[in-house]
Amino acid sequence: MPLTDAQLRTLKANGQRQRHYDTGGLYLEVPPSGNPRWRVKYHYAGKEQCLSLGVYPTISLKQARTQRDDLKRQLAQDIDPSLARQATRSTGR
Repeated sequence: MPLTDAQLRTLKANGQRQRHYDTGGLYLEVPPSGNPRWRVKYHYAGKEQCLSLGVYPTISLKQARTQRDDLKRQLAQDIDPSLARQATRSTGR
């Protein structure tokens, strides 16, 4: 079941790592420290990968879903999103 903004506002750290799943591989990871981070799981070249999208609430649910959709478009073009991000960072864009 997809996450909602109301659910996200009520999340609190409980001393254990929590993962709250949305759709399409997107989830919010809440570590014991309580700094929630958006992550997305995907498969490329037969391997499962995970990419961090940013910290919640700086990155909203809507923004995280948009980033996930962009990642899926890259995969459809046979582009590894992790390598694409590294290339973008190394060129300073």
